[in-house]
Amino acid sequence: MTRYGTNPHGEQTVISEHEVPHCAIVIRSSAEPLNLRSEVVTTATLLAPYGADIRETDRVTQANGTRWDVVGKPADVKSPLTGWRPGQRSTLQHVSG
Repeated sequence: MTRYGTNPHGEQTVISEHEVPHCAIVIRSSAEPLNLRSEVVTTATLLAPYGADIRETDRVTQANGTRWDVVGKPADVKSPLTGWRPGQRSTLQHVSG
């Protein structure tokens, strides 16, 4: 997990890097926009432990080197009936091409 911020010059810079263990990435969709480019936009869900340190400005790097941008705020999932906390869900996006 790579966390980004903005330096005093307005440039995006790496603030920190950390590992979040016991995660899974589930592919949701893949599309080729009709803008005369050869790019593919893939959307996925990151399943992580409850309370994982993930923010909407983070970038996830898989073991195979694929980089995903976190889109929107991650959501901790909690049952309103039992209080069971199965984990956290984040939307990811990867653009290739």
